[in-house]
Amino acid sequence: MTNRHHAVLCGIAVGIACTIADISFAEAGWCWGFGCGTNSATVGDNIVFDELNSRGTVTPDNIRIMSAHVVTSAGLQPVRLNVKGHNLTAIDLATPTTIYSGAQLLDMEFTIGHRDGRRYDIKVTKVCAGKETSSSCKPLTFWVPPANYVPYYELTVKKTHTRSRPPLPRRFPLNPDQMRDNDDRAVDTRFDEQLCRGKHLNGDVLWTSVPNAAIFFEGDHYDPEHKVVTTTKQSDGWFNIACSGAAPAKMHLLRHSSAGSDSTHHTNVGQRTAMLKMLTADYCGDGKAWTADGTPLNYADARGWFSTPGFTPASVEPRAVESVWGPTGALCLNDPRRLARTTPPVSPVPTCEPPAVTRAEVVSACKDKNYRLAPPWAITAGGTSSKLPLCSKDWWANPKLHASVAYVMSANKNPWPAGGDYCGGATTTP
Repeated sequence: MTNRHHAVLCGIAVGIACTIADISFAEAGWCWGFGCGTNSATVGDNIVFDELNSRGTVTPDNIRIMSAHVVTSAGLQPVRLNVKGHNLTAIDLATPTTIYSGAQLLDMEFTIGHRDGRRYDIKVTKVCAGKETSSSCKPLTFWVPPANYVPYYELTVKKTHTRSRPPLPRRFPLNPDQMRDNDDRAVDTRFDEQLCRGKHLNGDVLWTSVPNAAIFFEGDHYDPEHKVVTTTKQSDGWFNIACSGAAPAKMHLLRHSSAGSDSTHHTNVGQRTAMLKMLTADYCGDGKAWTADGTPLNYADARGWFSTPGFTPASVEPRAVESVWGPTGALCLNDPRRLARTTPPVSPVPTCEPPAVTRAEVVSACKDKNYRLAPPWAITAGGTSSKLPLCSKDWWANPKLHASVAYVMSANKNPWPAGGDYCGGATTTP
């Protein structure tokens, strides 16, 4: 590695690993939403969401909160959900000065309705607002110091009404896990289903203790179609329900959210969008996710806010760098992140797990976009091309990073073989 390349990697000094062994297949990159996994809030019947509105406004996924109540010694009290920062409370509708929080929210239920007539009751079955809340609560903290406690909840679901109107057009294609669900199941008699299902998290040390956690936070809107972050006002009532392992939850715990910011940690929407595009592998910047829940990956942001044991970006071999990311997607790309295909392993290594897609497939999909042949901070002009460039030594032309452009570096989690690509064959030398 050249000193110049070494200096640039030092500029993106530290990162975080998302390493999960149990994975689901990403269908050749054509995945909308936040990816091809199932770690978003799911109430069954293929209704998946990441955002709700406390004032009853209908979401783009045709869902709205219809009612809510808490359980008190005086009986059931109608309430309105309220999220400020990452703190969930419930405001008494009869006496708005009465606000329920913490353990008072245990057994609270709220009803969400879909425009086609289906309805679901969601029940709070565990409240973990801090280490003192319950002995059964495992601590969940920010991944970026200071490691303050992040309140979370476990929620279960019961279907109460079936479809009464014709199906509405789907916003995104179904992923394979959702296609296995019954789209018109019967009503439920009990709260047997977890809202946050915790799939593909068994090998991830960051989530194994809280696989069914739901984090409530406001201040950011995640556009699942275009993978762009915008800000929201608390007074408008929009909030995220971020399940363990899903992109919005990672964004918050990385302090790349309004609610996760403090006096020394603040990011703009461009930096947050760059992080979101990296997490979802939106290489072309057009919103298509080329990954799935459970794909092993190392990544680092230019701020150096978090370091993961065993991952040292400054010493990463150049060809092991997957991509460098900005708010428009990948700025350069070597080989896409690993994910086992459904096709047989490539010889001569029977156990090889190639990337889910090849670099050529990604480059072909991104061909209508202009890319700089050298970073915008390079001393020499590099021109532009319609081909997504390699993260080569030439691309790393100057070590002076501009954080608003190149903000995140991703690297393949598992080591490269000494003389070849993932499967022991020839590889491009960045």
